Formats: sequence, structure tokens, C-alpha cells
Amino acid sequence: MSRVLVRAMRRADVPAVVMMMRELIRHIQAYGEPAPGRITAAKVLKNGFGRDRWFGVLVATVDGRPAGYALHHRGYEIDDAARVLYLSDLYVAPEARRLGVGRALMAAMARECRRAGALEILWRVHSGNRGARAFYGSLGAKDWRLGSTMWWPKEEIARAATSRTRASKRR
Repeated sequence: MSRVLVRAMRRADVPAVVMMMRELIRHIQAYGEPAPGRITAAKVLKNGFGRDRWFGVLVATVDGRPAGYALHHRGYEIDDAARVLYLSDLYVAPEARRLGVGRALMAAMARECRRAGALEILWRVHSGNRGARAFYGSLGAKDWRLGSTMWWPKEEIARAATSRTRASKRR
């Protein structure tokens, strides 16, 4: 029987994690998402380590070999006045599927959530990804039907950031 372990990403894991990230990008592109795939080892090293890191990564191994990862970052929700974790990516290599890797990663995310003092974990799933939706449902995840994810492309951000708006005058 294969042995699945989950731990925090180490610098030595970065090449394998970047390869898995690129596989996930190809998967996302298959759903028609504009995912340009600009991830590099240098960007993961810069943004995933050190005092100013923007994200954390949990790496799952099967018999000592990288088999999946969960990328997460912190957030805050004012409606509950609570910390939350955002699960940005969950990926399991095809050859490691059905070995418990996804469940092990989600259990590790739950422990990370508790360790961080967060109330809940939030993430998105493509509506057409029935396998992922069934997997998350089997873990007790709920479909958040109160809204949808909005997206502000970088071109619109640049336009908004450089536009001048007039403040209304008080009378």
C-alpha cells in the first residue's frame, strides 16, 4: 500500500511543484479559462518563502515522491469578523489519484485552518468539473449559492488605477 504524507513545501520541492502547477494550468485552460501560465520557479521562490510570502503550499508525497499540492493564502471576512483561508489550488497528479492524496491534502488544509485561527476555508470550483464537485461534496463541502466569483482583469485595473475621478462637491 502506498504511503501518503503531507508537509509544508520546501525549497527543494519547487521544481516538482511548478511542474504540477503547469499541469493544473493546462487543466484550467481546457475549461476555457484564460490562464496564461506564467508561473516560474523564481516566482514561487519569491512569493512562497520568507517574511513577505504571499502564499503557502502543502505538498503531498506518495512513497516519497511529490504527488500533489494545495496552495493557500490568508483572508478576512467581515460578515463573520473572522480569519479565513483561501484554497487557491488543489492538484493531484493523475497517477496518484484514488490513493487518498486529495483527502490528505484537504485534511492538512483543515489543520492549517485551525493552526491559523481561521474560521473556514473558501475556494472556487469550475461549474463543469463534476469530479471535483463530487469529491468536495464527499468531504462535506457546501456549494455557496449566495454569489459568484468576480474577476477584474489587469487591463481594467490599470485603467481604473490611472483614471481620475471627481469627488462630489458638498453643498
